[in-house]
Amino acid sequence: MSNESENIEEEASDPNVSEALIEETAEPDVHEVEGRESKHMALSRLYGLHKRGRLATDTYQRNFVDRKSKWNTNLIESVLCGIDIGSVELVKATTEDGEMYYIVDGQHRILTIMRYLDNEFTLAKNHLTKVNSSVIGQRFQKLGERWQNKLQDTEVTAFMYRENEHHDAASIFLRRNEGSSNLNKMERYNARWCRSIVYRALWDLVDVREEDSTDKSR
Repeated sequence: MSNESENIEEEASDPNVSEALIEETAEPDVHEVEGRESKHMALSRLYGLHKRGRLATDTYQRNFVDRKSKWNTNLIESVLCGIDIGSVELVKATTEDGEMYYIVDGQHRILTIMRYLDNEFTLAKNHLTKVNSSVIGQRFQKLGERWQNKLQDTEVTAFMYRENEHHDAASIFLRRNEGSSNLNKMERYNARWCRSIVYRALWDLVDVREEDSTDKSR
């Protein structure tokens, strides 16, 4: 026992050992995001993730609201003209279903383009000002091959992080929109607590009750 206690006392008095212990237990000056990177991603790459269910907005995001045909048309026209439509922000997370990419910033732009590639809407000819509307005013599948390829090959700058214990998609989204008027109180509350098991259980209960009341009213 005496030898063991002597060794402990020696380690405690050793400045190198003490400094190592302090470094192990000390809080870091900054909790950085993990795996930060920026890369150019073709819209076809994002579309592939979208079709495989790997591109999502998670429960923290505002519900996607389809904007007016003028906004949708101008967005697609900008891509065709080679105009930069801005960067997007993604958070990567490993889930039971595999690698997911959650959109933190750029939801409406990306999902609108995905909808167009899915052939869900036609470009409004009366809002096309920089292209031949008789040729371009179509759904995606009716565009000429040249312009289909132009859309699919267009790249956007994607800033990406990986979730960790300090930064998840919901907290980054909330921080991204803090201080702005983009979110109402309920949307902020939802973003803050959406990962809570209790909160999600309450939302599931509300959904079930709404479905029951809808069924009874029919």
